[in-house]
Amino acid sequence: MSEAPILKMHDSLFERIRSGEKATTIRMGRKDISLGLLVLQGTGRKECAVAVDVRSVSYMVLKDVPKHVLDSEGCGTIGELFKLLRIHYYNLTERDEVTVVRFDLA
Repeated sequence: MSEAPILKMHDSLFERIRSGEKATTIRMGRKDISLGLLVLQGTGRKECAVAVDVRSVSYMVLKDVPKHVLDSEGCGTIGELFKLLRIHYYNLTERDEVTVVRFDLA
């Protein structure tokens, strides 16, 4: 049996992930992420990791991200989401394609 793939996440997100409040992640560009088991791993000094079950992977233009994804990201508008993502993706525009990954705790 092979090990589950790993996706890096900022350590500050793990409390919201573990509580079930955050059930999506958005990545710039078209990412090849499979359904099924995935390990979200922290990027900082803390030992953060959680296993999740990827339920859906979809590709869309950032400005078209639906309301339920905005809610999961803690954003009320596309503008708020854009500002949040620009922290990690400096060259991001609202016309860029993103990968939206929806998951449940495994």
